[in-house]
Amino acid sequence: ADFSACDTLLIGNGLGTDENNMEILERAISSCQKNLIIDADGLNLLSKDVSLLKKKKCNVVLTPHPLEFAFAKIVLLLILTKFQSNFLSIFANETLN
Repeated sequence: ADFSACDTLLIGNGLGTDENNMEILERAISSCQKNLIIDADGLNLLSKDVSLLKKKKCNVVLTPHPLEFAFAKIVLLLILTKFQSNFLSIFANETLN
């Protein structure tokens, strides 16, 4: 499927979490040009390979319920850890200048 023409794409509801659907999620993330909403099974798939978000070309909105949010917190911690030194450097420059 070609998702490049979508203004907004919702992926995850009822998708299932088998390996074929991981490929669909990856294709959606890498080809959606405007807005992508990842929900339900899409979040479950994403939790298996967060690096897929590096391929995004659009705004991404994650819509977890409480259990899925637990996975999202792990993702956030990974992102903050990765960018922590860069963030601190920017913060220090803004604060000291």
